[in-house]
Amino acid sequence: MLSKLSRRNARRSAKDYAVYMITMIIFAALLFAFNSMLLSRDVAMVLEDVPLMAIMVGLATFFIILIIAWLIRYMVFFMLGKRSREFGIYLLIGMKNRQIAKLFWRENLLMGCLSFLLGLVFGLFLQQALLAIFYSLIGNAYSLALDLNPYSFLMTIGLYFGCYLLALWRSKKKFRKMNIRQLMTADNHNQPINEKGDKGKQWLFFLSLAYIAAFYFFLFRGGFSFSEAFLATIGFIIAIYLIYLGLSSFVARYIRSKRAGIYKSGNLFLLRQFSGKIKTMPFTMGTLTVLFALAMVGLSIAMMFSDYLDKQLPHDFPFAVSISHPDPEHTFTEEIALVTQAADVRDIYPYAIYQNGTNEVNTFLYTNLRYFGDALKAPDGTPDRALIKQSVWAYYQFDTFMKLSDYNYLRKMLGHGEISLGEQEYLLHLSARVHRETGDSISRAEIKIGGLIYDFAGIKTEGFGQDGHNGADYLIIVPDAAIAMMEPYYGRLVMDIENEKPGLQSLLDPAPAADEPEKEDDFFIRGYGTKQIMVHSSEIVIRADVVHEVKYILSSIIFPLFYIAMVYLCVALTVLSVQQLSDSNKYKFRYAVLSKLGLNGKDIDKVIWKQLLWYYLCPIIAAILISAVIILFASELFVRSTGVNTAVFAYFGVSAALLFGIYALYFAATYVLFKRNIHES
Repeated sequence: MLSKLSRRNARRSAKDYAVYMITMIIFAALLFAFNSMLLSRDVAMVLEDVPLMAIMVGLATFFIILIIAWLIRYMVFFMLGKRSREFGIYLLIGMKNRQIAKLFWRENLLMGCLSFLLGLVFGLFLQQALLAIFYSLIGNAYSLALDLNPYSFLMTIGLYFGCYLLALWRSKKKFRKMNIRQLMTADNHNQPINEKGDKGKQWLFFLSLAYIAAFYFFLFRGGFSFSEAFLATIGFIIAIYLIYLGLSSFVARYIRSKRAGIYKSGNLFLLRQFSGKIKTMPFTMGTLTVLFALAMVGLSIAMMFSDYLDKQLPHDFPFAVSISHPDPEHTFTEEIALVTQAADVRDIYPYAIYQNGTNEVNTFLYTNLRYFGDALKAPDGTPDRALIKQSVWAYYQFDTFMKLSDYNYLRKMLGHGEISLGEQEYLLHLSARVHRETGDSISRAEIKIGGLIYDFAGIKTEGFGQDGHNGADYLIIVPDAAIAMMEPYYGRLVMDIENEKPGLQSLLDPAPAADEPEKEDDFFIRGYGTKQIMVHSSEIVIRADVVHEVKYILSSIIFPLFYIAMVYLCVALTVLSVQQLSDSNKYKFRYAVLSKLGLNGKDIDKVIWKQLLWYYLCPIIAAILISAVIILFASELFVRSTGVNTAVFAYFGVSAALLFGIYALYFAATYVLFKRNIHES
């Protein structure tokens, strides 16, 4: 009997909570796809035993399991509350608490098993999509092939059903304590709305907004230490929850004001429903807002790194082989021999970078870029030249020069046109990232060679390897005759090769043996520029190796962030949908009253649409407003630090568009099902 009843109830629950079932199917598919990718033998061979991807996806899975466990627990207790009268009737006809708990267990496990099996089917397709994207990101070819690793099945089963069993175990404890009266009244536990203390709660609303504004102020000011940032973030999350305590009070106060707009088009009905919903579930609304905000931030950061891979990575490493040496007389004979033996070399060009004992461009950048602030300025705001002379950490000690013939040869190698200069002219080859900040004002730096002042002839910003190789952030190009009055600073070698493949880096720059003393790090002796987030400071840069490494590192961040964001979005939207669909039976009577008061079918559909829209938009709009400032701050910092040529609003805009796209699907499904339930009566 219990088996038959549990199957019938499971079918009914699967229909009533279809949105929840769909989310669990999505979660099972994502969990299986990522687990199978992590445990794939082919992926392990590509990653060469580097555990970063496994660590990052493992951390992402940990945070996702916490949220999914919360969702399952929330849904189990939500269904328990909605069906409490049914369970109370079971007790009245003679069933035991233990039998009802067992029945509830079976129903939920049947729904969980069905979702899991469907999720595995979709997970197999998602696995192929993820592998194709992953191999594409790291530049490897991939052919479709199912990887049915038994360990990925076992891991997925353990994580998925572990969440289910934990939630059901807690519900079993609750069943044991409940009697008939508690079960018959459990569905009404959140109906009473106490309007006392509304004024105090409104002050909480204002204080929460003030705290969030202060958080943003100090965030942009950069005034947080690590410990302060941790505590401030906890306070920020608490403030989000407190906002909802005050919001319902504002709505209730507006209703009591009895303004004319309250009585138009069912507004009074909508306002009462909206106020009551927020007032009885502020914790849930706060949690949903936090989930939406985290999803927005995660999506935006993932898009930033993806954008860097697409746009900036080829710009940062323009040469196939790029080698610097502190001795300008170094001939690079050994390096050339090693490369020519291992690869098909198309072009080889050794040259030198020069200096003449001046640091005018250094001084300008040290005192005009936001990266340095006022750290190298005297109290009167002028450059502190004595301090600048000691500050060899971003730029070389002296300005870096290149002769025009070398510059034109390298431009030709990169596919750019040649340039010409007058006898007393110079050109700046400047990082596009720095040029965006300085503009042509950098020409105010006076370039003097052999007692003569050279005239500014323009700026070029193509990718030129300026992370300490061809200068750091900048390079001054002068006629060959002017170089005769300078000293070689350090030696350089660039090479162009065909069919680039990773592997040359370890050949040219092997790791030291275990008993070999480590070389003294010269990272702070030579300049490396002001690029942040992705900085490659090695004297030997092999583009294929570096690009492969960077793509692997960034894809290890991008994949988990998308993973977390998508699950968080689906979980939050599921809670919103299930709340409304479960209440649709309760709203039948209320909408029937509205129809008796004169609203026709179309009017009622319009009220339903507004009711769902207000409820859906409340946490989403709050999350967008809260996350917008954080995303714009992070975007501006990212664009400024990496040089990616993207508007700072783009990442936020794309994330918001994706959020509303998924939102529209859930909203449409909820609206159709809600309307169907209402019109059934």
